[in-house]
Amino acid sequence: MAEKDLELSEDEEKPSGKKSLILYILIGVVAVGAGIGGTLFFLKGDSAPSSEAVAEEPVKKKAEYFALRPPFIVNFKDDKGRQRFLQIGVSVMSRESEAIDALKTHAPLVRNNLILLFSGQSFAELQKPEGKDKLAELTLVELQTFLQQEIDSPGVEKILFTDFVMQ
Repeated sequence: MAEKDLELSEDEEKPSGKKSLILYILIGVVAVGAGIGGTLFFLKGDSAPSSEAVAEEPVKKKAEYFALRPPFIVNFKDDKGRQRFLQIGVSVMSRESEAIDALKTHAPLVRNNLILLFSGQSFAELQKPEGKDKLAELTLVELQTFLQQEIDSPGVEKILFTDFVMQ
């Protein structure tokens, strides 16, 4: 009889086949859920930058180019008193469409200021690469000063000479 009691107690301790199958399925579902949850947690943390990082990185706008047409033609005298001519094509680079619009609107005033600037240059200086770079810087300052007054922003980043002929 003791053996029968022992056998019965062993049978009672073993779960039935259905119970063990449900237990294994439940453990599998929890493990898969934990895996998916952990993956989403780590991917979400890496891919979404914090709002502070987004605020620190300024969005750089696309560069726009605007040619001041027609090319400028100015005359001036060299050191020997001979009459000289300069034909210069100017384009500006800006990332602000408001600056380009202001240059279009005030084109006569801009052209006047640049003609006065170009005609005041020295022929000997403009023959040197440094002289051309200096003239580009002076032109940039002139346009930025004008735009600062008009739109409260320097507006223009770079001056490009597309034609440069001296005679």
